[in-house]
Amino acid sequence: MTNAPGGRIAFGKNVRAWVGSPMTEAIAASRAQDLAVVFARSKRLDRGSITVSITQAKTGDRYAFFIRADARTTTQIPISMIVGVSAVSVDLLAQQGSTS
Repeated sequence: MTNAPGGRIAFGKNVRAWVGSPMTEAIAASRAQDLAVVFARSKRLDRGSITVSITQAKTGDRYAFFIRADARTTTQIPISMIVGVSAVSVDLLAQQGSTS
């Protein structure tokens, strides 16, 4: 979601609100689907190519969980990102592909 037109994103999800709440595999899968729907709102992404997964971090890790998102742009350029989520930050840890 970097380099959004005008530097603004008109949609999103407060994933930090999930920190401290239970994170079973079923909850992670449900939340990943919610995020896929949010990403699908971008006109720059091919909606059928979006996959999102959420994994819980190990106890004592800096992050509570990680989000991995993979997709293709409408021009079929593959993109991927991994985000670490803690109670105080959402950090982009890795990104590959188009930023435009």
